[in-house]
Parts: sequence; structure tokens; C-alpha cells
Amino acid sequence: MNGRDRSVFSTVDINIYLANQAISHVRKVLPHGSTNKKSDETKECYMENVERIGKMRGVELPSMSHLSQIERFKFLAKLYESWGVGNCMEQSIVALVFLNEMGINSIDFCYIPESGHYFLIVDGNVICDPWDDNAYSVDHFKERQKTSKDIQYALCVQLFGNTTPFLEGIPQVLDSFASK
Repeated sequence: MNGRDRSVFSTVDINIYLANQAISHVRKVLPHGSTNKKSDETKECYMENVERIGKMRGVELPSMSHLSQIERFKFLAKLYESWGVGNCMEQSIVALVFLNEMGINSIDFCYIPESGHYFLIVDGNVICDPWDDNAYSVDHFKERQKTSKDIQYALCVQLFGNTTPFLEGIPQVLDSFASK
């Protein structure tokens, strides 16, 4: 194969591909979906899912202060997978663990206060939003910020490294996830 036959993919393209793989993984291991997404409200088992997520969130967790960030997320991902249901926070944690196991070590765990929504930033250049079934460039997110009152800023913590927020205009870091 000569150089003209090879496709060249950008880092963004690769990360969008991996983010979509993570989203597919979330769909597979959390087959019951979420309890706060319109399309999941039509499922036959919707009320069972509401009850299921309530019980899951009521599980008393052991102290995790001795665990690293990724160990905490792995523990939580296994819990969520065992219940098979999760909203944006749970789905983002499952996707984060999947991406980390795929070798990505630069992942921001983000929260939008206005909407109460969680998502990930992969390698500083791709949004991975399992709840929304969507992966796209950070540049696209920044364009959406200009026109949407729901996503004026996001609180993010960079995992596996420092805790400096990634997106501009972020007033603080999610301290509960930043502590090691």
C-alpha cells in the first residue's frame, strides 16, 4: 500500500470514534437506559427503571477514600452495570471507565449546573455524552455555548492529572472527584 492509499485520521476523528465505542458500550451494559430521557420513557419497563435507579442510588457505599480516582469510578461503574440502568452521571462514569481501559488517560468529567447534566471531554478535544448518544468536537460544544442558555459553562475535573478546569469560564472544579 502506498502513501496515497492510506487514510489519515485526525486525533479528533479517532477520539470521536472511541467516544462512540464508549457510548455503544454504555448501551450494552446499561440496557434499561435512563429514567429522565424522553425516548426511554416509552419503554415498557419505564416505571420499573424508576424504581431500579432509586434502589441503586440508595445503596450504601463503603468508604472509598483510600481508592484512587479511577478505582472509585471502576467501583461505581460495576455497581451501575449490575443494575443495568443509569442517567447521565452513571452513563458518563461507565463510559469513562471504558475509555480509560481503551488507553485514554486524558478524560475530563464535566457537569453543567444549569441543566444538571454530566458528560466527558476526551483528550481535550471531543465531547462524549452517552446520555445524549452523541460524540462531537469541543469546538462544536463551544459554538453551542454561544446560543444556548443551558450550557453557558461547565464544571470539569481533569482525571489522572491536575484538576485545572478545561473549558474557559468555569468557575470551579468538582472537588468531590478531584480529591485523590
